[in-house]
Amino acid sequence: MQSAKTVLGVLRERGRRGLPCEELYRQLFNPQLYLLAYGRIYANHGAMTPGVTSETVDGMSQRKIDRIIEAIRHERYRFKPVRRIHIPKKNGKMRPLELPTWSDKLVGEVIRLLLEAYYEPTFSDHSHGFRPRRGCHTALREVDHTWTGTSWFIEGDIADCFGSLDHRVLLSILGEKIHDQRFLRLVRNMLTAGYLEDWKWGATLSGTPQGGVASPVLSNIYLHKLDEFVETVLIPEYTRGKRRARNPAYLELQNQLAKARRRGDRVSARTLRQRMVSLPSADPGDPAYRRLRYIRYADDHLLGFTGPKAEAEQIKQRLAQFLRDELILELSQEKTLITHARTGAARFLGYEITTQHNDTKKTGRYRRVNGQIALRVPRVVIKAKCAPYLARGNPAKRTALINSSDHAIVATFGTVYRGVVQYYLLAGDVFRLHRLQWVMETAMLKTLAAKHRSSVSKMAAKHKVRVDTPNGPRVCFEARIERKNRKPLVARFGGIPLQRQRAVELAEHLPGQRDARARERVRSVEGDGACRYLQRLAALHTSLVQAAAGSDRYELHRAAEIGRHTLWDAAGLLQNQDTRSASAELIARERLMIQLADQAAQSLKRTHTEDGRPADADQLGWNERPLGPYPPGLEQTARPVSRRTPGTSPLKGFHLMPQTQPDHAVRAADVYLLFAHEPYYLGPGAQEINTTLVAAASLLHPRVRQPDGAQIHDCLTQGRHPGEILPLATLTHELGGGADWPTVGDWESGTTDLLQLVREGECDALSLGLPEIARALICTGPHSHVRTYDAAADQFIAHGPTERAAVLAEVDMFLACLVAEQALWPGDGLLPPLTRHL
Repeated sequence: MQSAKTVLGVLRERGRRGLPCEELYRQLFNPQLYLLAYGRIYANHGAMTPGVTSETVDGMSQRKIDRIIEAIRHERYRFKPVRRIHIPKKNGKMRPLELPTWSDKLVGEVIRLLLEAYYEPTFSDHSHGFRPRRGCHTALREVDHTWTGTSWFIEGDIADCFGSLDHRVLLSILGEKIHDQRFLRLVRNMLTAGYLEDWKWGATLSGTPQGGVASPVLSNIYLHKLDEFVETVLIPEYTRGKRRARNPAYLELQNQLAKARRRGDRVSARTLRQRMVSLPSADPGDPAYRRLRYIRYADDHLLGFTGPKAEAEQIKQRLAQFLRDELILELSQEKTLITHARTGAARFLGYEITTQHNDTKKTGRYRRVNGQIALRVPRVVIKAKCAPYLARGNPAKRTALINSSDHAIVATFGTVYRGVVQYYLLAGDVFRLHRLQWVMETAMLKTLAAKHRSSVSKMAAKHKVRVDTPNGPRVCFEARIERKNRKPLVARFGGIPLQRQRAVELAEHLPGQRDARARERVRSVEGDGACRYLQRLAALHTSLVQAAAGSDRYELHRAAEIGRHTLWDAAGLLQNQDTRSASAELIARERLMIQLADQAAQSLKRTHTEDGRPADADQLGWNERPLGPYPPGLEQTARPVSRRTPGTSPLKGFHLMPQTQPDHAVRAADVYLLFAHEPYYLGPGAQEINTTLVAAASLLHPRVRQPDGAQIHDCLTQGRHPGEILPLATLTHELGGGADWPTVGDWESGTTDLLQLVREGECDALSLGLPEIARALICTGPHSHVRTYDAAADQFIAHGPTERAAVLAEVDMFLACLVAEQALWPGDGLLPPLTRHL
């Protein structure tokens, strides 16, 4: 089995050389890619956000990866519908956000890794969105350094880009380089899985899920066609001339100046020189000189044109026509503008971009500022950032933070301020953020003063320190937490020089240390003892993440962050040392994690008490199944779950799949579906399983193909007796011998999905190993016969409705004994049943 690094390296080289991919689907069988994907996304905040089911990163294991690979190997993996919510946009409208389940996130990340490795070498240098080592600052630096002399800005924004990508066009673009139909079918299934909004299923006829892991790279592959059109068609057509022609008026004054100097007329020379300063040396209206420049970040693109406005209008129209005809996209009429570069300013990635012009400002003897690009901080941004910290126009305390520690207060203000300032350090007028600094600083000191019932001046004197920066010493505010034999925890506000930095780059756009460390730690620790130790720490860290996800308290988020670093440090120790030599340090880290978990539980309990809600241990996630056994000193507080042991029938073999039944699960209706399938085995030496019985409500599971499952459920349950077992063959007989199946649904996909749910433990089932005759009777209609040949008696024996009823009666007797103890669990997150009658 090749390592993930080798697989991605080979794909990257094939992409660079322009070679097609013919067996990309086979790479999805490599567990190393899933471990790499897990290491990249497990620490994200969204890892604990459920989709249409309650599945999250909690409970992740190697067995789950093996089940996913097994389903993908046989093309049985089905993406669940995404859960759709709505978040507010800046313009007051709502943006749909789709949340996939954890398994779909994991598979989506593997797809993203493969596609990114192959397509990244082919992407345009002018594309900066969702790409490694690129981001907002790299795009803005390109504009700043190479767009000198721009006359017009063409601001482009695609209306509802992510939600409007045409599936047919996208799959066609992928099919140009990927000659693997299985992989393309998997991508198509991911795109057409649908969504659930208020538990109503909706079809996704276009677009990629906003919130899907693979959506950014798919959008870049789609919009790469736009990059190619601009670079190969528009830019060559609207780029002419090596340099501008000289300005005739400037040349005339230059000749007069030379004559005046030869005559020795200094007064005239000085006058002519002053007139020359007010004129451009090159002809601004030179018809033989044109320049078109282009930059794109996701669906936002900006073009800079040097030439007349009429040609800029033509470029805009041709761009809109290409998007409409070739990519089936529309430009947003509200956001697609043509802006004069000198008198106006374009808005791109939160900055204002304009072209400078000043005939009086000189650097040495020359006017070097004219035509240069200027990046500015929008005034509306400063006003919006200050607004949360103002009351009646003046800085005010943040009441919600008064009960937090000094370290938490300073850290909260410092994090927000540092993020805003570091993003706008490319701006030439970054000094305008002094207003934001004063507002936030005053609000922070007022919050500290309210906490300690003191004054602002005393709080300033207590926390003020002077730090050294590359631009000299600066005053800032610090809060420290001293720790024995360790470096203190320091929270800082300010201390950042508000001076332009041309080479600034946001750290999150580089391959972060978090991803690198996660990739190193995944599967790098061997040995049972080491794995059990890490399982205990992982269970504790999961509880911390769950507590932080359900609260906005700084202490809980800080505890989760410390727990994550502790988990990494422990993995690093076990990677380089054995458990015996590092036992003291490992014990210390485990005690720290237990202490953090206990503090988080107490903090959450206090929060619920203050809100008037009863404290429940379930809020910390103790009722979820951990990655491993709980560590000493931390008891599980979940309610015990009931587990059933496999039973045996007088038939060849009945096996009940042992599943965990949550207390909050929805119980099945008293109707059951019995269907035969390809045989499989539960383990080495186990009996063959060839028939399965499930609750009818399992057809409403989100992972079953919908709406087919709901329609089959409706047909299955209408007019039935309580407790009735209905073979699939009987339902086929009732539907005109199968002629009416197309009007109901795809029964093959439905039973395949049900069997996959059973094997993955997502619902309860009675798994049967029927003899050949009994199975054949189940697979035939209620009035059909099965003939067998008795070699000893040399005659044929007919088995008909009587024998079929006997088989069903025996199954019913065993099922009755079983459900008397506990009903079959149909699964979680079931869809509502249909109300119509077939």
